[in-house]
Amino acid sequence: MALFWKRKETNEEFQEPVAAEKPEVTSASGGFITATTPEPAPAEAKKSGFFGKITSALSQRIKKTKDEFVGQIGAAIKAAGKVDENLIERVEEIMIRADVGAETTMKIVNEMREFEA
Repeated sequence: MALFWKRKETNEEFQEPVAAEKPEVTSASGGFITATTPEPAPAEAKKSGFFGKITSALSQRIKKTKDEFVGQIGAAIKAAGKVDENLIERVEEIMIRADVGAETTMKIVNEMREFEA
């Protein structure tokens, strides 16, 4: 029965080390030097297998949640225009619904109240 779990002799994935891509240095007008790095390959192409797909799906969902949270905070700030008690209460409500934690929420709210004064 233990013969089913035989280890592979070689793993093609780890055979050759991949050389890091060096940034391309260019000179721009005004004497400034800029460095551009090539964009990395899409993460979807790298993720394969069961755990790779799960990790990819979780990463996408976490990014969506983060974007929604930051978007709500940004919308509240844009709507208020200035730091006042209504904005502070709205941010507090958003953070509590997002399950940031009571201690962290109160710390941020107190910082905002000090900024308001």
